Amino acid sequence: MKQLTGFVDIHNHMMFGVDDGASSEEMTREMLEIAYKDGIRGICLTPHFYNPMIKKRGEITFSTEKFERIKAFASLHYPDLRLWCGNELFFHNDCLEKLDSGQCYTLDNSRYVLVEFFPDEEKQNIYSGLHRLLKSGYVPVLAHIERYRCFYRKFDCIKLLSDDGVRIQINASSVLGDFGVSCKHFTQKLLRCGLVDFVATDAHNKDERAPLLSECFEYVEKKYGLKYAEAIFRDNALKILRRSSHNNGKE
Repeated sequence: MKQLTGFVDIHNHMMFGVDDGASSEEMTREMLEIAYKDGIRGICLTPHFYNPMIKKRGEITFSTEKFERIKAFASLHYPDLRLWCGNELFFHNDCLEKLDSGQCYTLDNSRYVLVEFFPDEEKQNIYSGLHRLLKSGYVPVLAHIERYRCFYRKFDCIKLLSDDGVRIQINASSVLGDFGVSCKHFTQKLLRCGLVDFVATDAHNKDERAPLLSECFEYVEKKYGLKYAEAIFRDNALKILRRSSHNNGKE
């Protein structure tokens, strides 16, 4: 297989009609075009799985039928764009059962789980949830850690989580200041400390939350070097997403 040279986005909501992301198939296609033009060449689709903050739906999961339609469109228009599937799991009491049964997708059927919590969750509860996943043999990828203010000024705690095997994901837009100065400074310090494993888009639409990575990549490359930038925008993701775009992530 030809080596993928563009960015890889492991966290987004481009699948249409399953959560609070793309509202239509047309929007999904527009988001794919934006991502491709921005240099993204790999996308792991990660719709929400059980997110109580989304009121319009119950247990939101993954549509294999929609994934196949998205893949068919991408193969026709962007033949070098690789697609994988996963979920963004909201941590809850039954989540291990959902993972073990295959109802909730890991990232490309790996042991890596993209996981989120309530933004105002207490640090100890996040810590406990992440370690439950670790003890069950999963590798938690903590989604948009910058949303959890309990970690602000707690870089020693983040380092301990990282040492324990938790992987850290931040949103590109946060680094660029789209969510305020304190969020920007927090993510930039995470980068400076080498605590970031993945930068993703968390894209929800084609406008204010679009699938864009290139501007953030340029910032990281300039400030922290090409090797680190390539690792957190592509290489670390490819260590997980080893299958081709023709595999829907299920064995």
